Amino acid sequence: MVFTAKFLRMANEIVRSVARSLLSRKIVLSAMLTAAASIVSSWAMAPGLVPSGSGLVRVPGHILPNLSQAAKMATPNPSNQPLTLTVILRRSNPAGFEEYLSAIYNPHSARFRRFLSPRQVSDRFGPSLQSYDGLLAYLKSKDLKISGTSANRMTLTARGTRAQVEQAFDVGIHDYQFGARKFYANDRDPGLPAQYAPAVQAVQGLSEFCPAAARVSQGCLSQSGLPAELPDLAGDNRRVHRDRT
Repeated sequence: MVFTAKFLRMANEIVRSVARSLLSRKIVLSAMLTAAASIVSSWAMAPGLVPSGSGLVRVPGHILPNLSQAAKMATPNPSNQPLTLTVILRRSNPAGFEEYLSAIYNPHSARFRRFLSPRQVSDRFGPSLQSYDGLLAYLKSKDLKISGTSANRMTLTARGTRAQVEQAFDVGIHDYQFGARKFYANDRDPGLPAQYAPAVQAVQGLSEFCPAAARVSQGCLSQSGLPAELPDLAGDNRRVHRDRT
């Protein structure tokens, strides 16, 4: 009887141990599935993202039209050139934000002129604090210096050398000449880790010309803070972001 009791206690302990192990694995699996679903959901909110061979995700709309028509120039020590970048984030709930705007400007709405603060707008419609802080930490990890943040979490401004920017966004930034005009530009769309790319609308400053991705949401600004117009290689007007550091 003693032997049977000991055996039963041992068997019971084994069963409990197995149950705890299975529960732990279930929790880990659930967390993994939740994280994967979050990434897939983010991708659905940001159509056009393209996986790259480097394991990063390309944010489209950053390649200068007709760049292949320009001649690439050999510039001494271009890697040391200082650049200033502005990363523009996207709303995580753009439909809700549009509904909010419609309501506060509609005299017949119960929410007419009931404005939220910039931070309240971002808390409700994004970008999320998690996305913003994650992207900020990523840029710092690439040795870029954060020179500006925003209360509404819509923009991040960072500085670094051309070489640091190339490494951070997996692009090549080269000097080109088209006729008498000389300029620098990126050779491909910027790449970011999959957890950050869906939150990014555009990266200004990879070239002297404003990327199409930024023109969708807002104008590009010159270093003085005023819009600057220059014709692009196709002959029409584009807003330009010039770094004068």
